[in-house]
Order: sequence, then structure tokens, then C-alpha cells
Amino acid sequence: MKAYHGHTGFALSANGKEHYRKYCEPLMPQFSFVTFNDMEAIRRAVTDNTAAIIIEPVQGEAGIFVAKEEYLRGLRHLCDEKNIILIFDEVQTGCGRTGKFFACEHSGVIPDILAMAKSIGGGIFPNGAVLYRDRAILTDFVGCNPQFHPTYTGGSDLGCLISLKVIDYIMDNNLPERAACNGRKLKDALEKLRLENPKIIREVRGIGMMVGIEYIHEFLGPMMSDALAKNGIFAAYSGNAPQVMRFMLPIAAADEDVDEVIRAIGRSVESMKMLLPIALPAAKIPGVLKLLNSERVQTVVFNWIRSLEDFFSRFNRK
Repeated sequence: MKAYHGHTGFALSANGKEHYRKYCEPLMPQFSFVTFNDMEAIRRAVTDNTAAIIIEPVQGEAGIFVAKEEYLRGLRHLCDEKNIILIFDEVQTGCGRTGKFFACEHSGVIPDILAMAKSIGGGIFPNGAVLYRDRAILTDFVGCNPQFHPTYTGGSDLGCLISLKVIDYIMDNNLPERAACNGRKLKDALEKLRLENPKIIREVRGIGMMVGIEYIHEFLGPMMSDALAKNGIFAAYSGNAPQVMRFMLPIAAADEDVDEVIRAIGRSVESMKMLLPIALPAAKIPGVLKLLNSERVQTVVFNWIRSLEDFFSRFNRK
């Protein structure tokens, strides 16, 4: 329901959030959206005209939801049974992010098509790739349409050379294993923080270096983002779920870097608590929660708070 696959062409048509689609309509027709991790829902949605099923093995923008292994295996069985193409979007999850080079390796499920990008360029050069299985319906199509996949900046000889070097570096330095170990450390630390702050944090979830914290209210995500920025950490809350803060550290991060991030998160939660005695009771007043969740209101409030902090900081220096 909250899938995210990009903002261009057919990909936008597959985005689960109406906010992204409505400004660009009409888009490609006949896309259906079903609840994530619900096999029965997807069985009900499939018809004789269903051509493909596209899914993120770990939903990022939706709020870091990990697909259950039995769900992915069920999708593979359903697609084989109905002759449907199974597509995995691993733009966020690929290149070692989840503790394996591809997230689908955790379940052993092989999709028919796998899309990857961004991290394959190592932050140096933009590039993307589409991997596909040796199935006649796919190989015949690609053979007849070798330029079917348009790109603005990728696909060059330089981009491919850089991507090959990036893959070599990831595998030679065993970065997926490092992501798995540091991800467990980060997740365990955040779970401890959740147990200490049950009135603030609802859930911690994720896999590898793709971890999310879900707060009890939407406005706590932007509030925590602001607090983290003051502690030297840039963290984005999920576009499709503002109450979820995504922590996706570089998979090459050293142990001491992860430790510093954990300490910064703890400091940020403590500083955020100063406002919660006002914000949380106010959220129970009818109509106030909607205002607190408004990005426009948050911007005004955060700027006002910063102005006060600057004033008192200058006053104390005097």
C-alpha cells in the first residue's frame, strides 16, 4: 500500500502513496495496490490479466518493513503458478545494505527481474542496472528492444567501470557481513532505548544497516530529525510514514562511527524529552494532533525554538 519505486515514468504509477501520484496524473492504468506481507490480499488481487508483481524486499519509504520469508516464497510460488513476472526493487536494499549482497538472498527467493541503482555507483557516479532471469519472455523482449531502459546519466562505459570496482570493493572487504554485525548493534541499542522510552517509541524494526524507529505520533519523527541535526547526525524520516525515522548508515562505517551515532541518538532523545511534557498532552486535544503533524506548523515551531535557543545562547555568553 505504501510502496515506493521512484518518481519517473512507469515507476511513479507503481508508487503506493497518492500524494506522489496525484500531481502527475493521468499515469499508467491498471496498477493495483495491496497490503504488504498479506498473501491472501495479493491472491485476491491477481487476475488472468496480471502481468507482474513488483515489491521491495524491505520497504524503505513506507517505514522499514521487512518482507516475511514465507511471504516472498508465496509470491514466487504464485507467480510460477500463474505465469506472472516477479520483480524485486532492490535500489535501497541492494549492494550489501541488509547483510547480504541482495536482500532476496535472505529468503532464497529469486525474482524474474531485479532493479538496482544508486549504491552500485558507490556515491561516485550515477548508475543503475536491471538484472533478469533467463526466461524466454524476458530474453526475447530484451533482444528485440535493447534500449528499452532509458537513463539520464547511467549506462556509460565510465559508469559501468566504476560500478564493477564498487562491487569488487564490497565483496573484497566483506561489507555485507559488516552491515549485518553493525546493524545488529544499532538495532539492539535502539531496542534498549525503546524499552526505556515506551511513551515515545512504539517499535524498532529492520535488517542489516536498514533500521527504523517508529514513534507514537507523526510529529515526533520531524522533531527527532531536528534533535539529531543538532547532535551532528543527518537522519530522514520516511516520506510515506513521517512517524518512522530511518537509520541507514554507510555499510562501510567503522565500529566507532556506529557507537558515536548510538550516543548521538541517545542525546537527541533526551533533548527531545524537554518538549514532550507540552507536546504529548497537547496531542490529546481534538484538532491539535493534526496541527502538530503539519509540516508547515513544524517548520514554524522549529524556527521559533531555534531563535529562542540562539537568544539564550548569546545571553549566556554575555
